[in-house]
Amino acid sequence: MTPAPAEDRLRILALEPVVFCCGEVLPEPQVWVLAEDRTGKHLSCRISAARAAELGLAPGGLCRLADLC
Repeated sequence: MTPAPAEDRLRILALEPVVFCCGEVLPEPQVWVLAEDRTGKHLSCRISAARAAELGLAPGGLCRLADLC
C-alpha cells in the first residue's frame, strides 16, 4: 500500500476522458478526475484536458485540491 498523500494533496485514482455530457458534445475535451485525500475521502471533478495535461495528472500521481477546484 502506498503512503497517504500530504495534507494539502490528493492522490489521483483515475482519469476518464469526457466528450459528451448532459446530452451535448462538449466544445473542448474534458477529463473526469477521481482522487482521494489523506483520509481516504473521494473527490471527483471535471476539468479541461488541457489543464489536466498542464498539471501532469496521471493515475497514482499527486495534485493539490486548489488545482482541481
